[in-house]
Amino acid sequence: MTMKFAISEASAFDALIDEFYRVWLRYHPDLSLHLGIEDYAGLLPAIDEDDVGALLSWLESFLVALEELDFASLDEDRQLDWQVACGAVQTEHYEWLEHDWRRRDPGRFLPLPLIRQLSLRTDSASEHALSELLHWLPEHLRHARTLLAQVPELVSRLALAAALEQVQIGESFLRQLGTIPRQDRPPSFKSRHQRLCATAEEAVKSYRDFLSRELAPQASGTTGVGEA
Repeated sequence: MTMKFAISEASAFDALIDEFYRVWLRYHPDLSLHLGIEDYAGLLPAIDEDDVGALLSWLESFLVALEELDFASLDEDRQLDWQVACGAVQTEHYEWLEHDWRRRDPGRFLPLPLIRQLSLRTDSASEHALSELLHWLPEHLRHARTLLAQVPELVSRLALAAALEQVQIGESFLRQLGTIPRQDRPPSFKSRHQRLCATAEEAVKSYRDFLSRELAPQASGTTGVGEA
């Protein structure tokens, strides 16, 4: 094998890894902020069928692209990265197909960790991202109710109990968030912030009512994912 070919394979792999993080973080905005990447801070995790279908298609294409590389020509560090990336993509692809969280884990629809992180920051970009999250949260939770209502028996009692605990915490947190003084902001900003928090709190309360009144009587799923 020539050195030129090895360099070409390494460059192709590096480009794939760059694409992996750019695309994967777009579909996991909650984790991107945790990793210190703020590009997607105002987004909610993708949950509609079109977005999930696009993600699955990309995961499959990414695996094919990895397998087409000459693994032996990569250096030791890139070989390790190849194995990690391949394992991560295979695991996520399997979980979406066999254990779709949108119909099993109602607590994951509530982006409290992301809202908390953004609420602690005072820069304009973070405040804008927080406003976007609060603005879209009611629609996000309405979509969540639609998805969970399709096959409610897949939700386990344990997952439901955890979700109810989270939404109760969420209601209280959003209520307090709306009262946090922001002395250096104009009255119009404060008013909009309070209104967004109040609307988001109402959406979380409605979601809690749905979980306790409509989902709870039918929730009977298991928490395990099988041998795999």
